[in-house]
Amino acid sequence: MTTERIQTMSLRVFHRSTAVVIAGFAIVHLANHLTSLFSIAAHIAFMDAARTVYRQPAIEFVLIVSVMFECVSGLWMVVREDGAPDNVRWRGCKPCPAPISHCSW
Repeated sequence: MTTERIQTMSLRVFHRSTAVVIAGFAIVHLANHLTSLFSIAAHIAFMDAARTVYRQPAIEFVLIVSVMFECVSGLWMVVREDGAPDNVRWRGCKPCPAPISHCSW
């Protein structure tokens, strides 16, 4: 295996790992929105409970770094990928703007 191939595989492993972190947060985020279908009080209670967890500095740091890494590594893989067809490579760019627009700096 060449060094470039090993680096690409490592990048993919980290890219998938950060995707799992973001997916976990997204599930909680969507569940929060779904609770509003039951009542506003349930939505507020769920949101307050979820925020006590994901607004912990360490968790917030991991989420923000995961989003940034996901976008940068995804774009890097689009540029550097050799084997995947173009339609597969560029499809990965679509989700990138959404998490960035949700971050409040």
